[in-house]
Order: sequence, then C-alpha cells, then structure tokens
Amino acid sequence: MAPEALTYNRISKKSDIWSYGILLWEIWSHGCSPYPSVPVEQILKKLQVGYRMEKPDLCDDYIYENIMLSCWLLDYKKRPTFRQILNSYRDYVTKSGTRAVSKELAELVRQDEESTIYVNDIVKHTGSTISLTQPKSNNTL
Repeated sequence: MAPEALTYNRISKKSDIWSYGILLWEIWSHGCSPYPSVPVEQILKKLQVGYRMEKPDLCDDYIYENIMLSCWLLDYKKRPTFRQILNSYRDYVTKSGTRAVSKELAELVRQDEESTIYVNDIVKHTGSTISLTQPKSNNTL
C-alpha cells in the first residue's frame, strides 16, 4: 500500500499508481514478495525516509527508473497518471524497438520453470506494436 494509504487511510488513483509500481516489481522479480528484506513493521518508516526496492535482475533500466521509481514517489501529487505511464511505455518501445521487449519477455518465460507457453508462440511484431495471440496447440481431442 502507498504510504498515504497506510498513514492517513487516503486511497486514490495516485495510491493505485503506487500499487501498480509494486505489481511491476512483483512481475519482474518472478512473483517475489515486495520488500523482501524489510520487516513488515519497518516498511512505512523506511519508505518515508526514501527506501525503495532494488531493480529486479531482469528488469530493464528504463522500466525501473522511469516507471517503477516514479510510481513510488513519496509525494503522491508527483506520481504519474496511468496515461503518463502508458506514454512512458510507448517511448520505451519506440526507443528500444519491439525486439528488445520481446527478448526480455522471452527471457522471463524461459526462466519460469512452470511455463508451458513460449513468448515466440504468442508475440507477433508489427512495426512498433506488440500483439498477443493464442499459441498454436498440438493437442487434439
């Protein structure tokens, strides 16, 4: 939860932005629990003095620095809107190209031992757009 939600019970779109940043961290860290080295009773105090989780190993610097960290700004008024986050993703795809995005997605899927769907089967590239499709199934009933 966002610090203002924990401190003042203030829930807003901006606290949702904080939570979105946490969700991104959980995704890029393969489902690890947030704040893994911080005792629960110390999280709020550490956040208020500037502590933020480290970048997950497979997370791109741009995603961490321009999206995650901006979601975790202590002053909720300075956090981006979801539209601004979407624009950050567009900038990222434009600058890095879809190949870089699909390479990172493919690496995440390959490292997930329980995965049965491979990114190469579901990601189709069209210019700077990424679209997901159903994987081809070899199963017949």
